[in-house]
Amino acid sequence: MTSYAWAILAVITAIILIAVGIWFIRAFYRRSSKEIAFVRTGLGGQKVIIDGAAFVFPIFHDVTEVYLNTLRLSVVCEKEQALISKDRMRVDVAVDFYIRVRKEIDTVTVDSVFAWMARSGLGGATLRLRTLPVDRPQRPNAVDT
Repeated sequence: MTSYAWAILAVITAIILIAVGIWFIRAFYRRSSKEIAFVRTGLGGQKVIIDGAAFVFPIFHDVTEVYLNTLRLSVVCEKEQALISKDRMRVDVAVDFYIRVRKEIDTVTVDSVFAWMARSGLGGATLRLRTLPVDRPQRPNAVDT
């Protein structure tokens, strides 16, 4: 082979290596945004990524997103589900709760945030919530005494 052929082979090899490197970074390098942090668990332990990025390999790692935006939870109790006061009158109640996760490693970890969400009944679908189910015990009607 001539030196010209070796040069062409080196250029083609360099282009292939650059293309594979770009594909590798696009496929496995994950960045957090201003509104979403993530927790990478698996090989290497737990790592919280708030304002940064990390390599995530699906075979070795599991990723859990944590939303840092303020979330409004509306609870409306009216008509048949209205509250009954001490003087036996039905009261329509609408309450808004505002919750958010602070941008600190201790508050973003899966153990603290999702354990709290599981206890409060929110689950992992905080952005898909439209209304919260209100499970209250059945009370006798105020008129049936």
